[in-house]
Amino acid sequence: MAIMLLGGLCHAQNPEEWQITETGVQFRIDQLGQGLAKASINDTATIRFVGRLQDTGKIFAQTSKNKNQTFKIGHSNMIPGIQLGILGMKVGEHRTLKVPAKLGFGTKAAPKVPANSNLVITLELLKLSPPLQTKKIKPGQGPSIKTGDIAVVHYVGKLANQTIFDSSRKRNLPFEFGIGSPRVIAGWSQGVSGMKAGEIRTLIIPPHLGYGSKGKGKIPPNSTLYFEIELLKIKPGVTWKTLSPDPSANSHSEKKIQKKQTLKNGGAGKIHVQIYTLNGQTVTNTQFAKPLTITLNAKVDPIGLAIGVIGMKKNEVRRIHIPPMFGLQKNGPFRNKHLIATVDLVEIIR
Repeated sequence: MAIMLLGGLCHAQNPEEWQITETGVQFRIDQLGQGLAKASINDTATIRFVGRLQDTGKIFAQTSKNKNQTFKIGHSNMIPGIQLGILGMKVGEHRTLKVPAKLGFGTKAAPKVPANSNLVITLELLKLSPPLQTKKIKPGQGPSIKTGDIAVVHYVGKLANQTIFDSSRKRNLPFEFGIGSPRVIAGWSQGVSGMKAGEIRTLIIPPHLGYGSKGKGKIPPNSTLYFEIELLKIKPGVTWKTLSPDPSANSHSEKKIQKKQTLKNGGAGKIHVQIYTLNGQTVTNTQFAKPLTITLNAKVDPIGLAIGVIGMKKNEVRRIHIPPMFGLQKNGPFRNKHLIATVDLVEIIR
């Protein structure tokens, strides 16, 4: 969804004064926040909220007592009205938003929300985390690395006080990892994505994309991490081949299928899947059961399955090769094994 940058957002002198953004979201500051940082595009926000229908006051959605909502502003399935209305907020601030239908669920009905409904959202900003920062030091050549590829890198990692906590150069041993694999911190996958072989980048990784509140080894809790990374080589990772329909066919039916909706990252679908090892051991098989509902996010195990089905069309069948670093994360006989998955996309849910 397209999110427009807003201008002229400021904190009201009178917290009860209604203001309106350039995109049509009315907001009222019910309690002022603290600090200098204000929510902006690409920040990660954690909020509590209650959503009501404007005409009846009925609650259609809210965060539970022990579970808050975290999302990346401008890059989320959260309705546009919230993503626009949160801009400029400070941590601890409470706001009430009046969200017109076009910035809510629009002309389509949603659970407990009739079509063309105006909404009232009360929200509290609990936490605000800055985005990942990258800077190109030396350009590279060739294709850019993408999700599902394997990166071979040299790196030096430092804390804010310039203490080196890890270095592949000191060991003279390049490090390999999968872009999108949960076996490395999220900041690495995001920060290295798009690099070309030979390129050197610096990354500033905020705590929520690093080791968070737990820390690790020499890294204290809530540490911002500073890396210099050189991409030495790009290796094939998750690869796939379309089995049906025949990608070389020029039939009318094939052309018709190419126009269909595709499964996107963050989307969901129903699949039949057979996963087995290279020596033929069965890991899972839903061929003779009900289709499996899969949501394409980092919780899918193996993550290589979620990566390999991106771009599929309804009734397409793919064979996906999943290398170990994109394979099963849970301990068991199939962890660290090469896997083959045959996937039939039965339905695209969203």
